[in-house]
Amino acid sequence: EIYINPAWYGAIPDDSLIDPAGIVASALNAVSHGKSVRETYEMSVRSAQKFQAKIAKQYHRQTFALYADGALPTTKSAPTDNPKALMSFGTVMWKGPLPAGTTKKHLVDAQLLHDDHRGTWKILVNGLTVTLKVQAPDEPGDGTVPSTSAAAQSGNDGVQLVFKQGGYKHQFCFNHPWARWATLYAVSQIAQLVKTV
Repeated sequence: EIYINPAWYGAIPDDSLIDPAGIVASALNAVSHGKSVRETYEMSVRSAQKFQAKIAKQYHRQTFALYADGALPTTKSAPTDNPKALMSFGTVMWKGPLPAGTTKKHLVDAQLLHDDHRGTWKILVNGLTVTLKVQAPDEPGDGTVPSTSAAAQSGNDGVQLVFKQGGYKHQFCFNHPWARWATLYAVSQIAQLVKTV
């Protein structure tokens, strides 16, 4: 719901952020699609949600995985990134001085006045302007995926082995020797199953 909600607290309340280069709008106009960029975006998110629900907990029978669980002690052969950089959002929390008596309905009906796209919002709630700031990530992980989410693959049918590691950021995992060794191990295990002619 948070991804498709156009309200101020939704993932993308500003339609211009969905298609900043106008590529989708141009494509929609070219085919006389009749749908807005927002409608197309929402349709795509719903489609992805259905697909994810359909394949949930389904893994190939020879699945190997790895993930980072925060920082580990640095060694010569296995450096670790800054522990703060490896924290991830398990829960996104916004804090600010809300007016006394603010209810959930007041927050839902609030009006976004400004979003700096760096973690600070100004909203008009219950007649007053309030500044909300996003709080720091709250779970160890790889700076993108919290380890509690990444660990969900463990124990599912088909999952042979999950390497719980640490010390690296999500997008740079293969710069770390442990991720490379885990991948090499997984590939060697899978290669042994290949039938030769």
